[in-house]
Amino acid sequence: MPCSIAALLLAGCVEDPAPVEACGGTVDCEAIRTAEIEIEIGRGDPIGPVFEALGDDAHLSLEEGVQGGYHVYLSARTKGLCPTRVVLERALRVAGDDLVRGSQRSVRHRLVSAGDGWWVVAAAPQTFVCPPRYRNQFMHGVPLEVDFTVSEDPTCLGPAAQPRSATATARFVGDCPPGDEVCTGDSVIGCDAWEGG
Repeated sequence: MPCSIAALLLAGCVEDPAPVEACGGTVDCEAIRTAEIEIEIGRGDPIGPVFEALGDDAHLSLEEGVQGGYHVYLSARTKGLCPTRVVLERALRVAGDDLVRGSQRSVRHRLVSAGDGWWVVAAAPQTFVCPPRYRNQFMHGVPLEVDFTVSEDPTCLGPAAQPRSATATARFVGDCPPGDEVCTGDSVIGCDAWEGG
C-alpha cells in the first residue's frame, strides 16, 4: 500500500509491496555469500530491474506521487548478499547536513541476476523527497544524499547464518518537472521551503 503523506511526515514510511516468490528456489545463497560484499546505487525503474549508474553531477526528475508529494526512483546492485528476499532502507539528507530529512524501509524485495556476480533490485521503490520534513528547507534544485542499505532477510537464510547488509550513498540533485508549480511551490505537498510547523 502506498505511504500517506501524513505517515511520511510523522515517522518515515514502511512500504510492503505485493508478496514475491517464497524464499529459496534455485538460488544458491551459500555460494553467493562467499563473494566479498559490494554495493552500488543508481537510477532505477518501478516496473523492472533497471540500474543506471549515477554520475558525479547526477540530476533526477522528481516524480509526483498519487497521494501528493514527490519522489525519485533509486535502485541498488550488490554482490555477496543473498538475493531471494531483502529489506531496502533509505535515509535522505541535504548534502553536507547530518540531519535526516526522511527515512523509508521497504520489505519483501528481491534481487535478480545482472551477470558478473551482480544482483539488481527487481523493481525500484519510491524514495520520497518532498514535501520537506522540516520547514524552511528547499528540496528541489539542491544537492541531496541518500544512504541506501540493502539487508538480507534472516528468514531466507539457514539457521546458522547471520544476516548481512551493505550501505552506499547516492548523491544527486532533484529537479521539479518543467512548469510544475506545485512542485516548486511552498504548499505542504511541494518541494519549496514552507512555513508550517
